[in-house]
Amino acid sequence: MKTICNIPHDWTQDNQVKIIAEIGDFGISIMILHDKSNHVNGLLVFGIDLGDEIYEDLLTLFKNVEINRSQIKEIRVFYNFKASLFVPQKYYNPMLNDHMINLMHGEGFEEEIKIDSIKEYEMFNLYRVPNNVINYFKLNFPEAKYYHSSSHQISKTSEGYVIRCLVFYDSIKLILQNNRSLIFTQQYQIKSPENVVYYLLNCCKQHDISPSEIIINISGMISVDSTLYEHIYNYFLNVNLEQHDNQFSFVETLDQFPKHFFTHLTELSQCEL
Repeated sequence: MKTICNIPHDWTQDNQVKIIAEIGDFGISIMILHDKSNHVNGLLVFGIDLGDEIYEDLLTLFKNVEINRSQIKEIRVFYNFKASLFVPQKYYNPMLNDHMINLMHGEGFEEEIKIDSIKEYEMFNLYRVPNNVINYFKLNFPEAKYYHSSSHQISKTSEGYVIRCLVFYDSIKLILQNNRSLIFTQQYQIKSPENVVYYLLNCCKQHDISPSEIIINISGMISVDSTLYEHIYNYFLNVNLEQHDNQFSFVETLDQFPKHFFTHLTELSQCEL
C-alpha cells in the first residue's frame, strides 16, 4: 500500500459535506467537499498492489478512514474496477450479460454484475464489483449513490480524436473518443513509462490514428517534470494536462499537489446520470 495523498477533513467543524469515493483495482480515493460549495476540505488517496487479498485490503483501507456519518449530506461511490464493458442499447440482451463480460475480461469470482444506463449515448455499462465490496457499502452507506467511473468520464466532449489518459497508482485508464462518439476504453496495469507509451501507441495503431494528430489529455498522478510525461511528449505532439473547473477551491494543505492530480475526482462530483 502506498499513501499518495493524506489530507484528512477536520470533522470538528460542524459542516455538512459531500463525499466522492472511488474504489478500484488501483486503490481508493476519497474527496470531501463542503455541501454548499465546491470547496475541497479533505482528500485521501491510497494506492494498492494487485494480489490475492486486494479486495480485503481495499476495504481495510476504507474502514480506517475517519468519517462522521452525521455530517454527510451526500455520498457517491464510484467503482473503477477493470471489468467494464459498454454495450449499445440496440444490442443489449440481459440474458447475455455474464457471457459478454466474461468473454472480454475472463470469468469473475464472487462478483456481481452492475449496470449503468448512459442515456446520452444510448448505451449500457456492464461492470463487475466484488461481493464483499458491495455488501460493505450497502451496510454502512445505504444512502449512497453508486456508479462506475467510466460511465461519467465518457461524457466529456471532444473535438476530433482525443485520448483521455487517467494515471493512477500502477495503472492507467484510456478513453478514446471522436467528437461525441466513444470508440474505446480500457484500464491497464503499468510497470514503467514505456508501458504507458506502448498502450497509447497501440491504441492509435488499432484505430488507424496518427500519433502526430491525436490529442492526449492527461490527468492523475503525473507531473510535467516526470519521466512518464517526458516519454509521452516524445511520441505525441498534442499533450495537455486537464484542468479543473474554476469553481473548485481547495484547502491550503492541498496546494502542495498539482491540481490536475484530482481533476477526475472533481469531475465525478459534478456528473449526473
